[in-house]
Formats: sequence, C-alpha cells, structure tokens
Amino acid sequence: MLRGTTPLAPVETPAAATHAVESLVWSWHEVGRALHRARRGVMLSAADADRRVAAAIDGARVVSFDVFDTLVTRACASPPDVFRFLALEPPFDTVGLTPDEICAHRQAAEHEVRRARFATSRRDAEVTLAEIHDALARRIGLTDGAPFAAAELAAERRLLRANPRVCAWLDRARRAGARVLAISDTWYSAAELHALLTHANIDIALDDIITSADHRSTKQEGTLFAIAQQHSGADPSTWVHIGDHPVSDEQTPRRHGITTILHPFDGARGPAAQDAALGDSVRRGLVTAARHRPERAAWRIGYRTLGPLMLGFAQWIGAQARTHGARRVVFLLRDGLLFERICRIAAVLPDNVDVSVMP
Repeated sequence: MLRGTTPLAPVETPAAATHAVESLVWSWHEVGRALHRARRGVMLSAADADRRVAAAIDGARVVSFDVFDTLVTRACASPPDVFRFLALEPPFDTVGLTPDEICAHRQAAEHEVRRARFATSRRDAEVTLAEIHDALARRIGLTDGAPFAAAELAAERRLLRANPRVCAWLDRARRAGARVLAISDTWYSAAELHALLTHANIDIALDDIITSADHRSTKQEGTLFAIAQQHSGADPSTWVHIGDHPVSDEQTPRRHGITTILHPFDGARGPAAQDAALGDSVRRGLVTAARHRPERAAWRIGYRTLGPLMLGFAQWIGAQARTHGARRVVFLLRDGLLFERICRIAAVLPDNVDVSVMP
C-alpha cells in the first residue's frame, strides 16, 4: 500500500519481472531438452557426471578441457553479447556506435576475415583476434585494430567466471597425477587465453593451452586433437576430454579413441537478449552461470526464477512510488516481510520514501 498518493495507474512491467517469467518458461524447456538428451544417453545428470569424471580421471594420464562454457562461463545472456559489452571499453566508448552496432560490426568483421582466410588456404577458416579487429577498424574508418583487440580482452575479463564444478574436476585430475590441457576452438592465442584463465583464477600452464587460432586447426575437424597428442605425447587410451559441444567435444575425440565426458550443462542457455539492456544480459548470464553451481534445487529455483520475479515486483513498487510521489510504502502482515526486506536491500525506492510492515 502506498500512502500519500492517488490510486495507482498501470505502469510498464519491469524487465526483471518479464525476464523472470521468461526464465520460468525456459526452465521447463530446458528440462524437456535435458530429458531428451538423457534418453539418448548424450548428457549426464550433474551427480552422474561427478561420478563418471571421478572414475575416468583416476586412470587417466592426460585430461583435457574445453574452455568456454566448460571451464569458464560468461556473465551475459549469450556469447555474441560479449561484443555488445565492447561499448563500455575504450576506445569503443568514443567511436559513436551503440552496443548493437558494435556487435554487428564485430560479427561482420569476423565473417569477412574467415571468408578471406578460407579463400587463401582452401583448408581452414581459423582466424586470430588481431585479424578480426584489424578488419573491424577498417570497417569504421580507422587503421589500428590493436586497441580494439585489447578492448575485447578487457570485456572478456569483466564477464568471465570460473565454472566451480568443472574446476573441481580439474583439481581432481591434478591430484590424480594427470597432465591437464586446455583445448579450445577460439580466435584467442594460447597467451591471450592463458591471461583470461589466470584472471579467472584457473591455473593451466601456457604450454598446455592449445588453440585453433594458433594452429589454424580445430577440434571439430579433429586436427587440433592430433596436434594436442603430438604436443603431450598422450595415448588416447589414457586420455579423457571434457567439454560441452556434442561434436567438437564428444563425437570427434571419440573417433580418435579418446574417452569423452559431455558435461551436463551443454547448451544450457536461454534465448539471446536481443535489444535488451546490458544489465539484463548480465542478469541472464549470472542465472545461466548458477546452473553450474552444485546447490540444492530450492536455491536454484530462488536464484533463477523467484528471486528475479520478486525483485521485478519490488522495482514496480519503486516505479509507482516515483510516479505518484509516495511518502511511505507499507506492506501488510507477514506476507509483506520479504518484500519489505527486498525494497530495503535492493534500494528500489527513492531516498525520501519510508518502507515498513503493518502487523
């Protein structure tokens, strides 16, 4: 109840509440996909994955990990959203382009250099971060792509989060005496990827990071696994690879005789936050990252769905208070205790508005 106001008029539903409902619907969609994968034997439950990883690692001499969406996640709605966050980094913050325009230019530049690479090599289309940003700089009328490449690395550092469950597997592999590799299809060099992993507090030696950009070869084709085998001297019969992609991290390495574990979070992403605010993208990304945490179901429901829904309602109350010049917000009985706490902790009300609970 708002005191000191006229009757409330409808206002636009806050994005957090809208996206909480979307998250609830997506959760059911995700459950259906997980059941479908489980029936096909493609994906394990989190607990089953822990048991299988433990059994596989104990006899392994080499354990390799995919990087993105395996060792690390990003605190944004979808991988291309990283390019929208470039707008916050210099020199992108001074080029006069919106986040969506920067994202479009970044994707177009990558497609351009991949086409040019394939036309030249007739073998692969693997490119480097420097090549992409040199092309991007040309697209916006500049000559030096190095500052833009540095900006993308800075944006990645902002968004990357270690995946606690998979990092626990990495630690177990080390304790078992296995050599740990990171193998990634990416435009980042081993040195760039090493810096990103170090920033996320993941310790893998630079020499044990193998990327498609450095070798112009990919996991999906299988050639990057062959290079990793030459590099490490691994015997496929004592090699375990863990990743999230059903082709690059499961089907292809299996053809090379490598034991594979497709971890239980493959493809666990909601719809891309098209035209959404960057803050909404972060919220969705954090909700996605929470799927990797070994928490109880009640915690996951609260963090992923009920929490955003309640915050959205509290934001709506704050918007109403501002619109109608309320001096005090009063919640009724015990049902209002939680919302009263949310309003205080999240600071959704104007500074001059008091909030309380009427017993």
